[in-house]
Amino acid sequence: MNETSKHIELTFRRQDFEELYFRNKQESIFLNKTIKPTLISLLYSILKNEFIVIPIIFSILSLIYFFIYIKLATPIIKWKKQVIDFIDALAKIKKHTISLSEESLTMNQDSETIISRWVTFSKATINDEAIMLFGNDNYVFPKKSMNLRDYEYLKTFISSRFQNGT
Repeated sequence: MNETSKHIELTFRRQDFEELYFRNKQESIFLNKTIKPTLISLLYSILKNEFIVIPIIFSILSLIYFFIYIKLATPIIKWKKQVIDFIDALAKIKKHTISLSEESLTMNQDSETIISRWVTFSKATINDEAIMLFGNDNYVFPKKSMNLRDYEYLKTFISSRFQNGT
């Protein structure tokens, strides 16, 4: 390994990715921030209605809210399926390694190698839970997937790449 290259071993844990993607009940079909207000307004309108002779109106409102619910829930269900498929694909890979250099980030996954030049990344999000890179290729590196020293190095390295204009 030369002075300009750093290798970081990653440990895949499904739970680390699920914590990142499914926090704040984003995967919940009933408690999602998009759907919850609609359900609350439906319940409020039902409870506020004091007329018992209006079951037809209630049925029509229920049907309308059901279709609204389906429309709002469908993207969440699709997104959740995509995330689960992504995590399942990662779980099949035995060895994950990142190699950093001044020109590129290299991701080694078993026998597959993906080289991404820094100029192809448009955005980086760095926080205490994970490092996320967005561009032609998107990467998520949970903090729990590596040792603390490597996480701090990766955080510093990527921060400096984006401060210097990649």
